[in-house]
Amino acid sequence: MFFFDWYYGLVTGILSVILVGSSASAHTVKVSGDVAVTFHIEPNHNPKAGKPSQAWFALTRQGGKPIPLEQCDCRLVVHSQPHREEESPLLTPALKPLTTAPYPEVPSAILTFPQSGAYELELSGKPKAGATFRPFVASYAVTVLAGTATSSTSASPIPASPSSTARSVATDSSNRSTELQWVPFGIGGTLLAAAMIGWMMQRSHAKRD
Repeated sequence: MFFFDWYYGLVTGILSVILVGSSASAHTVKVSGDVAVTFHIEPNHNPKAGKPSQAWFALTRQGGKPIPLEQCDCRLVVHSQPHREEESPLLTPALKPLTTAPYPEVPSAILTFPQSGAYELELSGKPKAGATFRPFVASYAVTVLAGTATSSTSASPIPASPSSTARSVATDSSNRSTELQWVPFGIGGTLLAAAMIGWMMQRSHAKRD
């Protein structure tokens, strides 16, 4: 009985670490005043230089009540890193509402980073008439991967023909599918290793008896 309790605990612990690790890597949460800001950028927090990436920021009050963009006078600025305080932002994209479960009408923007490297995204906000949350500021570090370099510092996405956009979406979907295909192998390998360890310990326990 002791062996099976131990083995069940081992497998459960391994699965918990895998699931918690996957969830933590999906979003980044910062708290400022009484507002929690959940940040995400596509694709999978790995934007590429020269390619439009969608970023969104879910705002919630203490207790989990969401703050839609219509209630927030929000502003997003992007700096390359490192930068001096007096330097003008590299990007000042317009924010638009985006609904992503379970958050309604979160602030979002399309970002096109001119080159690979380190960047800082800073979202600030204050309540509009009728809203009661306190002003907030939240900053996020983003690493941009090498891609198609561009000298433009505009926040607008790079113009693309419908066919090239379709190819880009198909490529991103293919890459995401490939990444997901490896997940079962990783989990399966971990569980197999746990099973082998348990089998060896069972044999050792049987020999001692």
